[in-house]
Amino acid sequence: QLFDTWAGLLSYSDFLEYSSKYMKRIILELDNPRNAPITVFCKHSGLFFDALVETGAQIIGLDHTVDLMHFANKRPDDIALQGNLDPYYLYANDDILTNRVQSLLSGMDSQPGYIFNLGHGCLPDMDPEKIGKVVQLVQSYRNKVI
Repeated sequence: QLFDTWAGLLSYSDFLEYSSKYMKRIILELDNPRNAPITVFCKHSGLFFDALVETGAQIIGLDHTVDLMHFANKRPDDIALQGNLDPYYLYANDDILTNRVQSLLSGMDSQPGYIFNLGHGCLPDMDPEKIGKVVQLVQSYRNKVI
């Protein structure tokens, strides 16, 4: 997985010049004999979606600032999406957290290749029990779908 957490601070042209160009080069030159899927993630990535598709990655991680369904309908069939629960919901009460996780999962139900994830990382003071709750919700939802 390639991360560019600061991408959202760049203009589109600077992103092409200083970020996605190098992601594409890394992916092309990566020694990947088992063809492991490669994920690219850029914080505030909505503006850069088309450029991320062009990197050659098989998975695009999207942060919590974008409408995931918009990009699910826009993506090529051979690219999976990952994300995009706002990590700050881990501070919310269990009812709100459960609602948001289930809403995201049900919204992406018809999208093949969707990978549930946060829209960005956990913060050091986040309660591990809340993270466990999210994992439990995703696993129980997956078991209902299969």
